Amino acid sequence: MEALNHLKPGDRVQVFDYSRGTPKGGWDGTVVKVGTKLLTVEYRYREDKFRKENGMINGTQYGYGVYVRTPEEVEKSERRDRAVVRLKEFGLEFSMYGSSDLTIEKIEAVIKVLEDPQYD
Repeated sequence: MEALNHLKPGDRVQVFDYSRGTPKGGWDGTVVKVGTKLLTVEYRYREDKFRKENGMINGTQYGYGVYVRTPEEVEKSERRDRAVVRLKEFGLEFSMYGSSDLTIEKIEAVIKVLEDPQYD
């Protein structure tokens, strides 16, 4: 997760809230105000403030699972998830979380080799 310092009013974001059953890809939101530490995002007929440093909802220690991501971050996460699922189809499993040096690009390169018919 990158800091959200680059966002400005009018930018699109995706809002996730695991306690409310967020749809795949999150709810569409729009940045309506940007302060020094917080973003105000309008989504689902409401406005909430989120910390720019990590995208978590403001006012709670852990955010209760409510956070924002840029559409680019959502796509990258979905791409990673698809790659991990494809590797599992080949019987390979590992964790992408933590201190792994495996980039999505490296994983996709491994998948390309595994899909090559010359290695059947």
